[in-house]
Amino acid sequence: MSAVAASDTPTRAPQWLRVYRHLARAYGSMVFIWFWAIALPVVAIVLFIVSRNVAVEVSGVSFTFHGALWFPFSLAIIVATTYLPIHVANGMTRRSFSGAALAANVTVGVGSALMATAALLVEERIYDALGWLHADTFAGNVLGVFHDGVLTYFVGLAFLFTAGQLSGSLVGVVYYRYGGW
Repeated sequence: MSAVAASDTPTRAPQWLRVYRHLARAYGSMVFIWFWAIALPVVAIVLFIVSRNVAVEVSGVSFTFHGALWFPFSLAIIVATTYLPIHVANGMTRRSFSGAALAANVTVGVGSALMATAALLVEERIYDALGWLHADTFAGNVLGVFHDGVLTYFVGLAFLFTAGQLSGSLVGVVYYRYGGW
């Protein structure tokens, strides 16, 4: 009779961590490839066309934030309503799925904020090289995009995008639980 040593048994990652990896890859491919890889070239092309006819006085990338908020919001609803029942049917607890979705939403929210801030920094350098004003107009005031600092802007975007992701998951879970009203 042989005894199997404890180190010979394979160890698996916790259930929520395995699903987190899956959700982060799924969200990441949809948000970072489908949104940012399409939105940034489109903004660049539009700015090029507009700059041929009028003076560019505002940041073009800052207008992508509406899409960067609402597209992942809708994805979070879809993931919560479609992935949750499948995972639960295959033996996963709702608690594990919720923890994984929470972690994935925060990761994607912060990642989107990092991507948006980096894009704005690149845009700022391009605007400076072309002699354009890299600013936003707010209530008639012209302020530089980073008038409060890059870190402050990044943290604000991280909270905004993460809140959008979490709100989408919450809407999806409520829809999953109670159906359409």
